[in-house]
Amino acid sequence: MEGVGWLPDPRNAPFGRGLSLLQRWFHLAWLTPAEAGYSRALPLLLLPAFTPPSTRKKHPVRSEVRAAQVALRALRWALRALGRGEQRILFVGDGHDDHQDLWRRLPQGVILWVRSAKNRVLFFLPKKGCGPTGNRVGRRPDRPRCGANGRDGGRCG
Repeated sequence: MEGVGWLPDPRNAPFGRGLSLLQRWFHLAWLTPAEAGYSRALPLLLLPAFTPPSTRKKHPVRSEVRAAQVALRALRWALRALGRGEQRILFVGDGHDDHQDLWRRLPQGVILWVRSAKNRVLFFLPKKGCGPTGNRVGRRPDRPRCGANGRDGGRCG
C-alpha cells in the first residue's frame, strides 16, 4: 500500500507506545452551521502527507505542514472562482499544525487557530517602521494561563 510507514500506534497506551504501519493524510473539511447543537464536517479535500521513508508509487514526499499549505491555496483558488475570494478562512488545527513554516507562509485572509504548547513564547507583531536595526518582534503578551481566569487568578510573573 502506498505511503505506509512506521509511526507511533494511536491505539496503544501512552505508557506502552508501540509502532504500527500507518499513513499520514491532511483532511480539509467545511464545518456546517450548528443546528440543534450539532455541526457536521463535510470533507472537501484529502491530501497525502507521506514521510520520506514510506513506500511511495504516485504521490511525492510531503509534510503535514506542506499539505496544509497546498490545501489552503486550493481552497482560496476555489473560493475566488466562485466569486468569494475575499471570504476569510478559519483553519482549526492541532499541535502538528503549530509550525513556524506554516505561520510564515499562511495565505492572505486565513486565520490559524491551533493548540500550542503551554511553554510557547509568543510576541505581537512589531510596529510599522521598525527596520532591520530595530525590534524584530513586538511586546510579549500575557500568557493565556496567566489571565484572570487562570489557575492563579492573574498572578503569573
